[in-house]
Amino acid sequence: MGEGMREVLWPTRCVVCDLPGTLLCDRCEAMLPRIDPSGACPRCGAPFGVLTCTECDPDPSTDPLPFEAARCYGEYREGIAALMRAYKDEGEQRCAPLVAGLIAEAVPRDWFGWPRVLVYVPATSIAVRRRGFDHMAMVADGLADVLGVPVCCALSRSMATDQRRLSRRQRASNAAGSFLASDDPGTIRSLRGGNVLLVDDVITTGATCVAASAALLEAHVAAVRVVALARVW
Repeated sequence: MGEGMREVLWPTRCVVCDLPGTLLCDRCEAMLPRIDPSGACPRCGAPFGVLTCTECDPDPSTDPLPFEAARCYGEYREGIAALMRAYKDEGEQRCAPLVAGLIAEAVPRDWFGWPRVLVYVPATSIAVRRRGFDHMAMVADGLADVLGVPVCCALSRSMATDQRRLSRRQRASNAAGSFLASDDPGTIRSLRGGNVLLVDDVITTGATCVAASAALLEAHVAAVRVVALARVW
């Protein structure tokens, strides 16, 4: 009854077009800027790079990516950007299962059964206090149910600056060394020698995923793959 009254007074609206009914209406979902996996870079998840990727092709001056592969559901623009604003910045926590479902669509079928555990990129403590929740923790729970693997809260994050206003070089510097793997004995056992699927919301330059993957590899995981909702392009 309470839920019904809330819908009468404050009806659920589409986070993209604002029409009442659902959080993401069928029309807006159909128009989300999906990434075609057949043309995407299999290494970093960039929308165009299956043959030659300008984002992650080997460069003698840089270290190779520490994760094996990355997949993203779509490009960070239009409807996907509106969805993430509603979830992260406006506190619409009901978007968590929706985001998890979209990310699940980006996971290749042959990745099912590959990871031992799913690890999410945690928000900073400042962001958690501001929002009142860790947005990727909630998404990870939904994605884990789809994949049939447990969530491992394996990473902690330092007081790094919010990445959204930083340049590529600043992002790399800011993210480097900002993650630590848990020293909990149970977590160590879960990670050691196993494959890890790392989940994040948005990949921009990849600096955050690089730093998080490096921390997991230092904890002696076998390999890391990354999946995210969106790729900035």
